[in-house]
Amino acid sequence: MKRLCTDADEWLRQWIRMCIWNSWKNVKGKVPVLKKWGALDWQAYQLGNTHLGYWCVEKSRLVTSIKSDDELRKAG
Repeated sequence: MKRLCTDADEWLRQWIRMCIWNSWKNVKGKVPVLKKWGALDWQAYQLGNTHLGYWCVEKSRLVTSIKSDDELRKAG
């Protein structure tokens, strides 16, 4: 049961990050926010211009490290 809850929690956090990423819509929205969150210029530009799907981008190390689990909890 604990494993099931842990998996569900992890999936839900991924879903929240994906929805945040989806809400920015275009490169002009993604790059400035990534820079504000602490990404380097080249990282923000590279990730903001990617043509990967939302779910693949959300799993990237940069997105998961910028918006940590604690920050998601604080945001509600």
